[in-house]
Amino acid sequence: MSDAPSPLRELFAPEENAARGIRKRFRILKRSGQHLLALPLASREAVSALRLYSPQRPAARAAAVVLRTLLRFGLPTPLRVEECRISLSDPLSQFLSGLSPSWATADSGLGVLFGNPRATGRRFVLMLFENGRAVAVVKAGVGTAAKSLVEAEARFLQSAGNIGITAPLAVLESERVHAFAMRPFPGEAPRHSSHRDIQRVLQPWLVRTASVPLSHLSGWAKVSAACGESPVWKENCVDASSRNVFPAIAHGDFAPWNIKVHPRSGVWQVFDWERGEPLGVPGWDWLHFELQTAILVHREDLSALHRRIDHLFAAPEFRDYAAQSGIAGLEGALLTAYLLHCVHVHPQTEGMASIKALLQSR
Repeated sequence: MSDAPSPLRELFAPEENAARGIRKRFRILKRSGQHLLALPLASREAVSALRLYSPQRPAARAAAVVLRTLLRFGLPTPLRVEECRISLSDPLSQFLSGLSPSWATADSGLGVLFGNPRATGRRFVLMLFENGRAVAVVKAGVGTAAKSLVEAEARFLQSAGNIGITAPLAVLESERVHAFAMRPFPGEAPRHSSHRDIQRVLQPWLVRTASVPLSHLSGWAKVSAACGESPVWKENCVDASSRNVFPAIAHGDFAPWNIKVHPRSGVWQVFDWERGEPLGVPGWDWLHFELQTAILVHREDLSALHRRIDHLFAAPEFRDYAAQSGIAGLEGALLTAYLLHCVHVHPQTEGMASIKALLQSR
């Protein structure tokens, strides 16, 4: 497979005048020929920047452990070094300098996680260092679609005001790039999770001030608009639309790779809120966690997915959540609507065949 063009050229505005810019070098980690991570040359910083990537499959986790060990002990790695010329007058560069004045020094101070190249509007996640210590994580988007998503996420984080949802340190909105900065979350993605772990996160996100019909929630309304004439919607979801439920703060991509478990408290710290909604459909985040993990990490077949769903709906923790949110008795309708949402409203970039097979079995 031929090498893809470096997305660093998309993220950073180039500077042709060497006197007004810098040349910065990174160790490049690729996956399937595509840029995945740009790591600083400083070994200590590279080890920390590697945490931007949360591998889930056993082989990927093992490879990350090997690479982390090589970096920690200063041993040679198979990573190619790539140089990038960066304009210091670009708004993104100035934004980074306000967070970490030394980020542009030598070949240290910055790591970059490249977003999914198949997603609409590619986003980048940057880790900034000061004296070898991570001081900020920045999410940035270049181009109309990416800027819109980053702006929406920053606005959601600024207004959420809920436990576990932190407001940005700073926000950038420029003609070329939109970005916001957060404090780094310590810890790693959850390796093993229980229904109790998920309940601890999702139950406090229920908005129990007033119940509303499911049809009044934007996520449900979008599926109804897209699929209202389909037989599967009419058979499974129409009657549920008028049922009152308590909305939930919705993440939209609640999955292990968007969570860090605090190493001391064990608290789940959730990030990547670009699909966040203050009044979302209760239960969808839980279904997303279960099914995305089953499909993308464990590669479960259709019969295993059905068993997993049955086990979830029978779990005491989920039944308690269902009673608190008002979705008890609507589990099947919620599942069908969630699957339709994944196919027709917000198409998944991976695992679509399994999602469609599960939907066809409804």
